[in-house]
This record gives sequence, structure tokens and C-alpha cells, in this order.
Amino acid sequence: MLGSPCTSRVLVISSTDRRAVKALPWVLALAVGLMIATQARINGQLAVALDSGVDAATVSFVLGFGCVAVMLVVTPSGRLGIRRLVGAIRERRLVPWQLIGGFLGAYFVWAQSMSVPRIGVALFIVAVVAGQTVNSLVVDRLGVAPVGVIAITRTRVVSALVGLGAVCVAVIPRLSGSPVVLWALLASVAAGAFVALQQAVNGRVARAAGSSWAATGVNFALGAGTLVLVVLVINVLGEPFHFSDLPASPWLYLGGPVGVVFIAAAAWVVPMLGVLRFGLLSIAGQLTGALVWDVLAPTPGSVISINVVVGILLAFLAVVVSARK
Repeated sequence: MLGSPCTSRVLVISSTDRRAVKALPWVLALAVGLMIATQARINGQLAVALDSGVDAATVSFVLGFGCVAVMLVVTPSGRLGIRRLVGAIRERRLVPWQLIGGFLGAYFVWAQSMSVPRIGVALFIVAVVAGQTVNSLVVDRLGVAPVGVIAITRTRVVSALVGLGAVCVAVIPRLSGSPVVLWALLASVAAGAFVALQQAVNGRVARAAGSSWAATGVNFALGAGTLVLVVLVINVLGEPFHFSDLPASPWLYLGGPVGVVFIAAAAWVVPMLGVLRFGLLSIAGQLTGALVWDVLAPTPGSVISINVVVGILLAFLAVVVSARK
């Protein structure tokens, strides 16, 4: 008799723990979306302060690389992950094209730095969502992520279409805007398409290295190197980077560290959820975070309307549809 309640309690705790573990990837995917929106707001403001989207992206990526490099060097798991990664490359378990996540990330950070000051966080995010939703379906079908080929089912097509519909509803009021706004929207859509591919290849690198931090390190090393090279070329062409122009506000330098966290989280979660489902969950987080930022700390190009709110609700609906078997 005395043993029965304890046994029952253990079973209940074990069941709760299992549910918590199962829910963790879903929660992290939503958190990644919130962090993407936060990074967009930070880097957009940094671009305004520096009067250059490329300079802002470079500062963000270099700081992010510094953070992840320290993590990899000082932790045993980080050093082990790098050794495994080098071994995977030597043994050709990873081929060069699977290491392009850093280049794609460099473009994404440049696009957010350039676009957010012109169209606001919310519209930037919904444009990113357009590219991310469609390309996630393609990336999963091609088997780019470590989970392998995921068939295009009716449910997955419907969820992608609902996610795309969320973007269309949110963007409609700005379609008659200036050419600069339209170019910013197109650059943001391309950034979203690259995000889907970046998440897939980073997941593959993380699987090969046995460490999401190793994948994050490769991502930031290549992205930072690419952006530094671009800045050097721009300097040669006559537009030098002035270190004296760096703003004093500490929060403007948090974009890189925030990027480190969400890239590592994405690399860990994608192998468990697949690119499309992860993408739709992060989309819900991105849209929610974008709305909050544009309400609490709007940029000059921010526009909050009923269309954006409806777009967010549709994005959540897309996530619900994607969860169905």
C-alpha cells in the first residue's frame, strides 16, 4: 500500500518529462523565430548608425564569430566537435557545398541591415517568410537536410500555402510603395529562401560533427570572412570603414551574439523537425516578435496594420496544419 503512491508518482513524472522533451524542439523553433526578429531590429538600427548595411552586417558577424570561437576553444565539447568536423571533411562525409551556410548567413544579415530601416521589422520578416516557406518545401523534397528526403504531401503543401498566404496578406498594403521599398522586399524574400537552405546544410554539418556549436562556428567563420572581404573591397573603391563612427550604445552590438544562439539552436532542432516544420514554427515566432518590435520600438519604415495581424494568425494556422500527420 505504501509503495503504490510512490510508484504512481514516478510514472506521472516520467510521462511529464517525456512530454517536455518532446515539446522542447518545438519551443526552441519558436524561440529561434523571436531571436531572428530581435536580431533584425538590432542590426537595422546599427545600419542606421553606421549609414551602411554592409558595415553593420560585418560588425554583427565578426562579433558573433568571436563569441562562438571562444566557446569552441574553451569547452571540451567544442574542441571535440571541431575535430569531428575536420574528420568528416577529410573522409568526404561532408562535401564543400554543404559548408555554404556561412555565405548564406552573410547575405541574410546584410539584407536585414539594409531592409529593416526602410520597411520595418514586421514587413522584413513576412517577406523573409515568403522565401523561407516555399524553399523549405523544396529543400525537404531534395533531401538536403540530414533527415533525408521528405515527400511533398497534401498536408505539407497546404501548410506552405497557408504560410505564403500569411505573407501576401501582410505585404499587400505596401505593394504600391517606392522602388526602394520593392527592392528591399525582393532582397528580403531572397534572404528567406537562403535561410531554408542554410538551416538544412547547417543541420547536416551539426550531424557530421556531433555538435551544433561546430556547425555554428563554420557558419560564422565563413560569413565573417566573406563580409570582411567585401568591406575591404569597398574600402579600396573609396568608401572606407570609419571605426570612429561606431555607436556607443552597447545593445547595438548584440546582433552577433543573438545570431550565434539561434544558429546553434536551429542546427540542433532541424534534424528532429525537418526544414519545413522548423521553418513554419520559426515563422510564427518571427512574425510575433516583429509585431512586438514594431509596436514597442518602430523604425521610420514600420507600418502596423490589420493585415500584419491577420498574417501572424495565418502563420500560426500554418504551423498547426504542419503538425498533422
